[in-house]
Amino acid sequence: MNSPLTLSAPQIKMMLPPRPVDAHKGLNGHVLVLAGSRGMSGAAALCSRGALRIGAGLVTVAIVSSEHTVVTEQLPEALTLPLPETADGILTENALPVLRDYFEKRKINVLAIGPGLSVCAAVGRVIKTLLKEWDKPLVLDADGLNNVNLRDLRNHPGLMITPHVGELTRLMRSEASIVKQEPVRCAEKVARECSMICVLKGHPTIISDGKKNCSESHRKCGNGDGGDGRHPDRGDRGPSGSRTLALGRRLRGRLSPWPGRGPRADVRPRLAGQRCRRSVAGGAFQDRSQVTC
Repeated sequence: MNSPLTLSAPQIKMMLPPRPVDAHKGLNGHVLVLAGSRGMSGAAALCSRGALRIGAGLVTVAIVSSEHTVVTEQLPEALTLPLPETADGILTENALPVLRDYFEKRKINVLAIGPGLSVCAAVGRVIKTLLKEWDKPLVLDADGLNNVNLRDLRNHPGLMITPHVGELTRLMRSEASIVKQEPVRCAEKVARECSMICVLKGHPTIISDGKKNCSESHRKCGNGDGGDGRHPDRGDRGPSGSRTLALGRRLRGRLSPWPGRGPRADVRPRLAGQRCRRSVAGGAFQDRSQVTC
């Protein structure tokens, strides 16, 4: 198990890719969020808002047809892709051709799959098919993990999973007490065996690519779904690996509060970039989190 190294504020500042003053949404990545089911549209909205807030140029919310208007009302700046559903409002396998067609028409850089999808055989088959067919960065969390096992996750290029202790316990077929006692070893083991990045959410959050480990102590209660949305944008631009994930977790805390601003303020590229840089400038690790790699 590798000893952690410290990431300084100047180092993190250098990791942020420069954003031109005349940048537009088409230059800043397109994230597709596959999430939500009847009664759980909030998970899709939180995840998508996270991607918008961190600076993704475009975000498409792929969600069952009966819930897409709910997302539109919460996030007017997001695109929506209505998908076929069962009578209970859960995704069906007929969503696959709809998604494939959308992938062909749009340049999607990153997929985020899982929050609020529900657990059922059809959803599991959709996720496993996408794991086989998608060769770009992919973030898997919540029901994206609850519908698969470790065998399905092996050797997928660009895969990142973001489990909490319970989800990682199920994937490893272990005991929660073991994962809690040895979170670094467990996250590193899963990441190494599956050749992916594992972000084990908790206190502290452990980030591992199987070779290097980072930990983040977050001092503000957050939401896992919103954090999922903030990881994909990092996969589209700039460096990759466990250190970039530490940066993503850092910005997750710094970008959470936007007092007095409506949802459209979240996606102003220059505002997002300026806020990111202000959050790490001058060694600002003081109030919300500490990142160690």
